[in-house]
Amino acid sequence: MKGFTVRRGLACLAAACVVLATGAVALRPAAAESAVMRVARVEGSGVNLREEPSTSGKKLGSLSNGDLLLVLDEKKGDKHPWYRVLTDGAVEGWMYGQYVKFRPGTDRLEGFNSEAYERFESFHTTVLDQMPDTIKGARKRFGKPASTEHSVVPSDHDPETEVNYYTLKYPAFELMYYEVETRNGLLGVELLEPGLTLGEGVRLGADISEIVEEVGVPLYCEDSTLTWTDESGYSELSVTLDGRRVAKVKLQSWLD
Repeated sequence: MKGFTVRRGLACLAAACVVLATGAVALRPAAAESAVMRVARVEGSGVNLREEPSTSGKKLGSLSNGDLLLVLDEKKGDKHPWYRVLTDGAVEGWMYGQYVKFRPGTDRLEGFNSEAYERFESFHTTVLDQMPDTIKGARKRFGKPASTEHSVVPSDHDPETEVNYYTLKYPAFELMYYEVETRNGLLGVELLEPGLTLGEGVRLGADISEIVEEVGVPLYCEDSTLTWTDESGYSELSVTLDGRRVAKVKLQSWLD
């Protein structure tokens, strides 16, 4: 990544596979306001994704063991509940609860076969290429910010070296930069009002399916906030939802 050093994950997990039935169309019904989204994975091979919460529901496709899921809602079943899920390929449908494994408590979800880290890093690199990588470039492109915050912090590696952090505050977004010795670069972007799009479709007001289509299923979900990260944990995207719609977006990195 240009502008700063971030420890990248070395391992890329195998791609999640969703095999769609010919001509199948995934429906996107509105989520109940009381529904709490959760991250899960498929436990079982050739697990059916259906249009309705019933074994007689139209088959939309099948998923493989370890595929990531974002659970949107649930409905009572005979022995296990049915879960309305969004797959890593942004296909929405119902899956029987026997084959859905949730992340236990606050532990990391293990055993998934997804491109989660790789997809996030690709998105992150795209955003860095889109946005100005210097404060001067930001002022040239977006004009003078409404205000600028500046702080100076000693480097973790060398306390005698000072790192300057700047937040350029515009009405619709904020840009975070750093400067240390001869290096400088963009650390983050936060969207505050509609108008700016990160990547191809990460924007305020977007449906959650549009975000998953670009970045994949998040690795973490707490209340209404979804989080994607690289394998090292030095960069992350957090998206806060209002129902199914994106209400807040923040992409940020930390210096290594």
